[in-house]
Amino acid sequence: MQETLEATLRRQAWDPVAGAWTDPDKKIAPNRHGNLLSTVSGLTRPDQAEGVMRIITDTIAEPVNSPSMITYRIRALSMAGKQEEALQTLRTIWGARLDAGTTTFWEGYNPDERGNQIYRFYDRPYGKSMCHAWGAGPVFLLPELIFGIWPLADGWARVAVEPHPGLVEWAMVTIPTKYGNISISLDGKNLQLVVPAGVTAVMGEREIVGPMVFSEQVI
Repeated sequence: MQETLEATLRRQAWDPVAGAWTDPDKKIAPNRHGNLLSTVSGLTRPDQAEGVMRIITDTIAEPVNSPSMITYRIRALSMAGKQEEALQTLRTIWGARLDAGTTTFWEGYNPDERGNQIYRFYDRPYGKSMCHAWGAGPVFLLPELIFGIWPLADGWARVAVEPHPGLVEWAMVTIPTKYGNISISLDGKNLQLVVPAGVTAVMGEREIVGPMVFSEQVI
């Protein structure tokens, strides 16, 4: 089924002239949504990435506004190696919420809204969810952007670690797994990684098999 779906999308949704994904049912210009989702899903091949990233980052295609889609945009930027741009996007959107005093992840946020306008969504006066799982992108985006940490196997039995020093002065994250906590911290260029028994961390060509406390300076 997956192979059939992929073949159908490649045949009907790829626009070779635009060099990007488009809507197979509507003759419209490529939009950000389809190109974002094709990137984070792995559908976009390396030879297609340049055109797709142009749609994602230019100012021509319609913008994405919801935190859920902005999460995919940040993820796509990260996958393209644009960690600084991705982190700045996260700071702009979610940082504004922190500055406004919010303590939950909202379904949407517009800093220009005032009074009861902040509760309006989808043309409904009180249609906005003020505690919305789809708006919680930073929960996994920050560990990925700063530490390049991502599961390679179910249950985090294997995990990729590719830190990006220089993005922040200090950071630490703890990931609870059935094997125990995976902990990683970065202080300047000093990295410390705690790998519990049953977990293997992959850093480039190296494999760090738990239980292990691993430390090094990263460049």
